[in-house]
Amino acid sequence: ADVCSEDQIRKLMTEAVMMTDLSHPHIMKLLGVAIEPDMGLPMLIMPFMAHKDLQSYLRGARMPDDENQPYSVDQKQKIVFAFQIARGMDYLHNQHYLHRDLASRNCLLDHQLRVYIADFGLIKDVYSQNHYQTEPGTKLPIRWMALEALCDRMFTKKSDVWSYGIVLWEIFSLGQIPYQTLDNEGILPYLNSGNRLSVPEACPPAIAELMQQCWDASPMKRPSFKRIVDVLDSLATVELSYVALEDTV
Repeated sequence: ADVCSEDQIRKLMTEAVMMTDLSHPHIMKLLGVAIEPDMGLPMLIMPFMAHKDLQSYLRGARMPDDENQPYSVDQKQKIVFAFQIARGMDYLHNQHYLHRDLASRNCLLDHQLRVYIADFGLIKDVYSQNHYQTEPGTKLPIRWMALEALCDRMFTKKSDVWSYGIVLWEIFSLGQIPYQTLDNEGILPYLNSGNRLSVPEACPPAIAELMQQCWDASPMKRPSFKRIVDVLDSLATVELSYVALEDTV
């Protein structure tokens, strides 16, 4: 492996130190760090995730492998995925962290299909302030970013909420690519014109409404993750013949 730079090592170790401060059933736990001299970037050691990432799992449910046991993701399971991610993000925000790269590809699944939010490479401690602005040239997840983040590279808790709305859309579209008919340069004009992603087929009305709230042009009008957790809990209980969400936290 190529020898990594001091800056790469510093960034990874910063992520490792940050992860040791986090403890929640839906946040990835750090088990250790493996370092071999002259062997490239150190490795973060984390629990084994039997079902890999949520994006791959959703796409597998859309096109099951005929050689293996086919599986599907029903409405109840989608709600559980959404609920667990919202719980993890609510905890992260309560610890004064922004994620800034929330997407289904960064949510991992264990053998019980429990979700763990991971990939904290863009995470930022905002304990002393309510927002964070990136440096020019930083690579960013354009299709998951809020309007204000696209315009000004300004990230807040409410820009994480926008990204969560995209994750909801991913869950209920079974892992489709957001704005798949647009290139990256076309997304901001599309959103500035008042357009948003179309609601996936068979998406419950309450989820569709929640997505639209997450994508409000005004960050202050977007719900908090605590509010999102409450909405999903009520939806599972009232509209979907009770899902035992308390068993997932």
